Amino acid sequence: MAHLMTVQLLLLVMWMAECAQSRATRARTELLNVCMDAKHHKEKPGPEDNLHDQ
Repeated sequence: MAHLMTVQLLLLVMWMAECAQSRATRARTELLNVCMDAKHHKEKPGPEDNLHDQ
């Protein structure tokens, strides 16, 4: 009986952790999908993209 309760509790904890992780990931992704229209935001990429070729 105790073994069955332990397994059920472990599965419940694992399921809760998975739900919490997917919810947090979804919230972070939604924050990344924001258009940045700020004062110092570039509209086109600058020459910094070529710096790694040095």
